[in-house]
Amino acid sequence: GGTGGSYGKRTGSRRRRRRMATVAPSSTWELVGDGRVGNAMRWMAKRSHASTIVYGKGQRVSERRDGPVLVCTRVEALSDVLQQTPERRKKDLCFLQNGAIDTWLEEHQLERNTRAALYMSAMVDEQGQVHVEDGRRTVVTGSYRQQLCQLLKSGGVSCRSVERDEFQTVAAEKMLWGCVFWLISTANGGCDVGTVARNHRQAVVDLVDELYPMTPSWSEMPRMDTKQVVDNLCSYSFDIQHAVPSPTMALQEWPWRNGWFWEQRPTEKHAQWLREAALRLPELQEKIRT
Repeated sequence: GGTGGSYGKRTGSRRRRRRMATVAPSSTWELVGDGRVGNAMRWMAKRSHASTIVYGKGQRVSERRDGPVLVCTRVEALSDVLQQTPERRKKDLCFLQNGAIDTWLEEHQLERNTRAALYMSAMVDEQGQVHVEDGRRTVVTGSYRQQLCQLLKSGGVSCRSVERDEFQTVAAEKMLWGCVFWLISTANGGCDVGTVARNHRQAVVDLVDELYPMTPSWSEMPRMDTKQVVDNLCSYSFDIQHAVPSPTMALQEWPWRNGWFWEQRPTEKHAQWLREAALRLPELQEKIRT
Protein backbone atom coordinates (compact mmCIF):
# COMPACT_ATOMS: atom_id res chain seq x y z
CA GLY A 1 0.00 0.00 0.00
CA GLY A 2 1.37 3.35 -1.13
CA THR A 3 0.49 6.58 0.55
CA GLY A 4 -0.71 8.66 -2.36
CA GLY A 5 -4.26 8.86 -3.69
CA SER A 6 -4.51 5.12 -4.43
CA TYR A 7 -7.27 4.30 -1.93
CA GLY A 8 -10.57 3.71 -3.65
CA LYS A 9 -9.04 2.60 -6.98
CA ARG A 10 -10.23 -0.76 -8.19
CA THR A 11 -7.07 -2.67 -7.30
CA GLY A 12 -6.51 -5.82 -5.28
CA SER A 13 -9.14 -8.31 -4.24
CA ARG A 14 -12.57 -7.16 -3.12
CA ARG A 15 -12.00 -8.69 0.31
CA ARG A 16 -8.72 -6.80 0.81
CA ARG A 17 -10.29 -3.52 -0.31
CA ARG A 18 -13.12 -3.86 2.19
CA ARG A 19 -10.71 -4.63 5.05
CA MET A 20 -8.50 -1.66 4.19
CA ALA A 21 -11.47 0.69 4.10
CA THR A 22 -11.99 0.37 7.84
CA VAL A 23 -8.40 1.03 8.92
CA ALA A 24 -6.70 2.93 6.09
CA PRO A 25 -5.74 6.49 7.00
CA SER A 26 -7.16 9.22 4.80
CA SER A 27 -4.98 10.00 1.80
CA THR A 28 -6.50 13.51 1.70
CA TRP A 29 -7.76 15.48 4.69
CA GLU A 30 -10.21 18.33 4.34
CA LEU A 31 -9.78 21.08 6.94
CA VAL A 32 -11.78 24.20 7.73
CA GLY A 33 -9.69 26.88 9.43
CA ASP A 34 -5.99 27.67 9.39
CA GLY A 35 -5.28 28.85 12.93
CA ARG A 36 -3.04 27.03 15.42
CA VAL A 37 -5.07 23.82 15.46
CA GLY A 38 -5.62 23.85 11.69
CA ASN A 39 -1.89 24.31 11.08
CA ALA A 40 -1.11 21.49 13.50
CA MET A 41 -3.54 19.16 11.72
CA ARG A 42 -2.05 20.07 8.37
CA TRP A 43 1.43 19.30 9.70
CA MET A 44 0.21 15.93 11.02
CA ALA A 45 -1.33 15.10 7.64
CA LYS A 46 1.97 15.90 5.95
CA ARG A 47 3.81 13.64 8.42
CA SER A 48 1.41 10.81 7.56
CA HIS A 49 2.06 11.40 3.82
CA ALA A 50 -1.48 12.66 3.20
CA SER A 51 -2.43 15.76 1.26
CA THR A 52 -4.75 18.46 2.59
CA ILE A 53 -7.49 20.68 1.25
CA VAL A 54 -7.94 23.77 3.44
CA TYR A 55 -11.14 25.80 3.25
CA GLY A 56 -10.69 29.41 4.29
CA LYS A 57 -13.33 31.81 5.57
CA GLY A 58 -16.35 31.91 3.26
CA GLN A 59 -15.19 28.96 1.13
CA ARG A 60 -17.69 26.20 0.46
CA VAL A 61 -16.92 22.60 1.43
CA SER A 62 -16.76 20.39 -1.66
CA GLU A 63 -19.99 18.59 -2.51
CA ARG A 64 -18.19 15.95 -4.57
CA ARG A 65 -15.79 14.55 -1.96
CA ASP A 66 -16.40 12.09 0.87
CA GLY A 67 -14.68 11.48 4.20
CA PRO A 68 -13.89 13.50 7.31
CA VAL A 69 -13.84 17.31 7.32
CA LEU A 70 -11.90 18.62 10.33
CA VAL A 71 -13.47 21.81 11.68
CA CYS A 72 -10.55 23.69 13.26
CA THR A 73 -12.19 27.11 13.70
CA ARG A 74 -13.12 28.93 16.88
CA VAL A 75 -16.57 28.20 18.27
CA GLU A 76 -18.10 31.48 17.09
CA ALA A 77 -17.39 30.51 13.45
CA LEU A 78 -19.32 27.21 13.59
CA SER A 79 -22.57 28.63 12.19
CA ASP A 80 -20.67 30.07 9.20
CA VAL A 81 -18.98 26.71 8.61
CA LEU A 82 -22.34 24.97 8.64
CA GLN A 83 -23.74 27.44 6.09
CA GLN A 84 -20.81 26.64 3.77
CA THR A 85 -21.34 22.86 4.07
CA PRO A 86 -23.60 21.04 1.57
CA GLU A 87 -26.37 19.00 3.20
CA ARG A 88 -24.87 15.62 2.23
CA ARG A 89 -21.50 16.55 3.80
CA LYS A 90 -22.81 17.68 7.20
CA LYS A 91 -22.38 14.16 8.59
CA ASP A 92 -18.66 14.40 7.67
CA LEU A 93 -17.94 17.42 9.89
CA CYS A 94 -15.58 16.54 12.76
CA PHE A 95 -15.62 19.06 15.60
CA LEU A 96 -12.38 19.83 17.46
CA GLN A 97 -13.73 22.68 19.62
CA ASN A 98 -13.75 22.90 23.41
CA GLY A 99 -16.52 24.39 25.50
CA ALA A 100 -20.28 24.05 25.82
CA ILE A 101 -21.16 23.36 22.18
CA ASP A 102 -23.52 20.42 22.77
CA THR A 103 -26.69 22.50 22.66
CA TRP A 104 -25.62 24.03 19.35
CA LEU A 105 -24.81 20.58 17.94
CA GLU A 106 -28.21 19.23 19.01
CA GLU A 107 -30.04 22.21 17.49
CA HIS A 108 -28.46 21.37 14.13
CA GLN A 109 -28.82 17.55 14.42
CA LEU A 110 -25.02 17.17 14.60
CA GLU A 111 -24.76 15.57 18.05
CA ARG A 112 -23.74 12.19 16.58
CA ASN A 113 -20.91 13.67 14.51
CA THR A 114 -17.26 12.88 15.20
CA ARG A 115 -15.74 15.00 17.98
CA ALA A 116 -12.32 15.31 19.57
CA ALA A 117 -11.40 16.68 22.99
CA LEU A 118 -7.84 17.78 22.25
CA TYR A 119 -5.32 17.65 25.09
CA MET A 120 -2.34 19.20 23.32
CA SER A 121 -0.73 22.56 22.69
CA ALA A 122 0.16 23.75 19.22
CA MET A 123 2.23 26.72 18.13
CA VAL A 124 4.03 27.95 15.02
CA ASP A 125 7.46 29.53 15.62
CA GLU A 126 8.96 32.48 13.73
CA GLN A 127 10.48 30.11 11.16
CA GLY A 128 7.04 28.68 10.42
CA GLN A 129 7.80 25.36 12.17
CA VAL A 130 4.88 23.70 13.93
CA HIS A 131 5.44 22.54 17.52
CA VAL A 132 2.95 20.20 19.19
CA GLU A 133 3.10 19.08 22.82
CA ASP A 134 1.13 16.02 23.87
CA GLY A 135 -1.23 16.37 26.84
CA ARG A 136 -1.80 12.57 26.91
CA ARG A 137 -5.59 12.64 27.44
CA THR A 138 -7.01 13.32 23.96
CA VAL A 139 -10.14 11.32 23.14
CA VAL A 140 -12.17 11.00 19.93
CA THR A 141 -15.67 9.66 19.40
CA GLY A 142 -17.89 9.17 16.35
CA SER A 143 -17.74 7.44 12.98
CA TYR A 144 -14.35 8.85 11.90
CA ARG A 145 -12.67 8.30 15.25
CA GLN A 146 -10.22 5.66 14.01
CA GLN A 147 -8.90 7.83 11.17
CA LEU A 148 -8.67 10.90 13.40
CA CYS A 149 -6.83 8.96 16.12
CA GLN A 150 -4.33 7.75 13.52
CA LEU A 151 -3.79 11.31 12.32
CA LEU A 152 -3.21 12.63 15.85
CA LYS A 153 -0.83 9.79 16.69
CA SER A 154 1.20 10.57 13.57
CA GLY A 155 1.78 14.00 15.14
CA GLY A 156 2.91 12.51 18.46
CA VAL A 157 -0.41 13.06 20.26
CA SER A 158 -1.62 10.09 22.32
CA CYS A 159 -5.24 9.49 21.55
CA ARG A 160 -7.98 7.07 22.56
CA SER A 161 -11.07 6.16 20.58
CA VAL A 162 -13.99 6.11 23.05
CA GLU A 163 -17.77 5.81 23.26
CA ARG A 164 -19.80 8.98 23.60
CA ASP A 165 -20.38 8.82 27.37
CA GLU A 166 -16.70 8.65 28.19
CA PHE A 167 -16.02 11.38 25.64
CA GLN A 168 -18.47 13.70 27.39
CA THR A 169 -16.78 13.18 30.75
CA VAL A 170 -13.33 14.04 29.35
CA ALA A 171 -14.72 16.96 27.29
CA ALA A 172 -16.36 18.44 30.42
CA GLU A 173 -12.97 18.37 32.17
CA LYS A 174 -11.32 20.04 29.18
CA MET A 175 -13.98 22.76 29.26
CA LEU A 176 -13.17 23.27 32.93
CA TRP A 177 -9.44 23.55 32.16
CA GLY A 178 -10.26 26.15 29.51
CA CYS A 179 -12.17 28.21 32.08
CA VAL A 180 -9.82 27.92 35.06
CA PHE A 181 -6.24 28.07 33.81
CA TRP A 182 -6.43 31.13 31.55
CA LEU A 183 -8.15 33.01 34.37
CA ILE A 184 -5.47 32.33 36.99
CA SER A 185 -2.75 32.87 34.38
CA THR A 186 -4.12 36.26 33.30
CA ALA A 187 -4.67 37.42 36.88
CA ASN A 188 -1.00 36.58 37.53
CA GLY A 189 0.41 38.55 34.64
CA GLY A 190 0.19 35.88 31.93
CA CYS A 191 2.23 33.09 33.52
CA ASP A 192 2.42 29.69 31.83
CA VAL A 193 0.13 26.83 32.83
CA GLY A 194 2.94 24.90 34.52
CA THR A 195 3.36 27.83 36.93
CA VAL A 196 -0.39 27.87 37.59
CA ALA A 197 -0.36 24.14 38.44
CA ARG A 198 2.79 24.45 40.57
CA ASN A 199 2.24 27.74 42.42
CA HIS A 200 -1.52 28.31 42.36
CA ARG A 201 -2.96 24.86 42.96
CA GLN A 202 -5.25 26.07 45.75
CA ALA A 203 -6.85 28.54 43.33
CA VAL A 204 -7.42 25.64 40.90
CA VAL A 205 -9.01 23.63 43.73
CA ASP A 206 -11.30 26.54 44.70
CA LEU A 207 -12.52 27.07 41.15
CA VAL A 208 -12.97 23.36 40.40
CA ASP A 209 -14.94 22.94 43.64
CA GLU A 210 -17.33 25.64 42.46
CA LEU A 211 -17.55 24.97 38.75
CA TYR A 212 -17.25 21.20 38.34
CA PRO A 213 -20.68 20.48 39.91
CA MET A 214 -22.13 22.94 37.38
CA THR A 215 -20.55 21.39 34.26
CA PRO A 216 -23.21 20.10 31.86
CA SER A 217 -24.25 16.56 32.80
CA TRP A 218 -24.33 15.31 29.19
CA SER A 219 -22.83 12.00 30.21
CA GLU A 220 -24.37 8.99 31.89
CA MET A 221 -20.96 8.27 33.43
CA PRO A 222 -20.65 8.90 37.18
CA ARG A 223 -18.90 12.12 38.18
CA MET A 224 -15.38 11.98 39.57
CA ASP A 225 -14.48 13.58 42.87
CA THR A 226 -13.04 17.06 42.53
CA LYS A 227 -9.59 16.03 43.80
CA GLN A 228 -9.27 13.61 40.86
CA VAL A 229 -10.38 16.35 38.45
CA VAL A 230 -7.81 18.79 39.88
CA ASP A 231 -5.10 16.11 39.58
CA ASN A 232 -6.06 15.51 35.94
CA LEU A 233 -6.07 19.22 35.05
CA CYS A 234 -2.73 19.89 36.75
CA SER A 235 -1.17 16.80 35.18
CA TYR A 236 -2.23 18.06 31.75
CA SER A 237 -0.78 21.49 32.55
CA PHE A 238 2.59 19.96 33.48
CA ASP A 239 2.59 18.08 30.16
CA ILE A 240 2.25 21.38 28.26
CA GLN A 241 3.85 23.48 30.99
CA HIS A 242 5.24 26.29 28.81
CA ALA A 243 1.88 27.08 27.16
CA VAL A 244 0.42 30.50 27.99
CA PRO A 245 -3.38 30.61 27.49
CA SER A 246 -4.75 33.39 25.29
CA PRO A 247 -7.04 35.80 27.19
CA THR A 248 -8.20 37.18 23.83
CA MET A 249 -9.46 33.74 22.80
CA ALA A 250 -11.06 33.21 26.21
CA LEU A 251 -13.01 36.45 25.74
CA GLN A 252 -14.02 35.56 22.19
CA GLU A 253 -15.25 32.19 23.45
CA TRP A 254 -16.85 33.67 26.59
CA PRO A 255 -20.39 32.34 25.88
CA TRP A 256 -19.07 28.76 25.60
CA ARG A 257 -16.53 28.94 28.43
CA ASN A 258 -16.65 31.11 31.57
CA GLY A 259 -19.76 32.91 30.34
CA TRP A 260 -21.63 29.62 30.25
CA PHE A 261 -21.00 29.16 34.00
CA TRP A 262 -21.61 32.87 34.72
CA GLU A 263 -25.05 32.63 33.08
CA GLN A 264 -25.96 29.63 35.24
CA ARG A 265 -24.98 31.37 38.46
CA PRO A 266 -22.22 33.79 39.47
CA THR A 267 -20.25 32.04 42.24
CA GLU A 268 -17.87 33.54 44.80
CA LYS A 269 -14.42 32.31 43.71
CA HIS A 270 -15.27 32.54 40.01
CA ALA A 271 -16.37 36.16 40.51
CA GLN A 272 -13.24 36.93 42.54
CA TRP A 273 -10.85 35.58 39.87
CA LEU A 274 -12.79 37.23 37.04
CA ARG A 275 -12.43 40.58 38.84
CA GLU A 276 -8.70 39.96 39.33
CA ALA A 277 -8.26 39.15 35.63
CA ALA A 278 -10.39 42.16 34.63
CA LEU A 279 -7.82 44.48 36.26
CA ARG A 280 -5.46 43.42 33.46
CA LEU A 281 -8.16 42.86 30.86
CA PRO A 282 -10.60 45.79 30.76
CA GLU A 283 -12.87 44.14 28.13
CA LEU A 284 -13.73 41.56 30.76
CA GLN A 285 -15.23 44.21 33.08
CA GLU A 286 -18.40 44.67 31.01
CA LYS A 287 -19.01 40.92 30.77
CA ILE A 288 -19.10 40.44 34.55
CA ARG A 289 -21.23 43.41 35.56
CA THR A 290 -24.23 41.99 37.38
